[in-house]
Amino acid sequence: LNEVDNLLKLNPKDEIMIVYKARIFNSLGKYDLAKVLLLQNINRISDDDLLGHAYYVLATSYHHLGQKDKSEELLLKSAELNDEFGMRWLKLRMAAEFKKQIKLNKTKEI
Repeated sequence: LNEVDNLLKLNPKDEIMIVYKARIFNSLGKYDLAKVLLLQNINRISDDDLLGHAYYVLATSYHHLGQKDKSEELLLKSAELNDEFGMRWLKLRMAAEFKKQIKLNKTKEI
């Protein structure tokens, strides 16, 4: 975290380091700090790949803060931008929905 802070002192607008710092905050359980950092900076991220990942990191913060609806909204944005982690989440969600539908159909048949 200190090294990232030092790099941000050199270039406070370094989008990659901002997202990386938020990831570090999340890994330390400082979800509020990650959320605030990303909310202050997410509109400035110009690279779609990085923006998709920033949405994923922000979604993780919201998830751990108990705001599941906001987390899912951001995960969808992440997946729309083809972030690897957002896409994994979307695939898992779709698989769970598919499994649920199969179970419902089997129950109706009985």
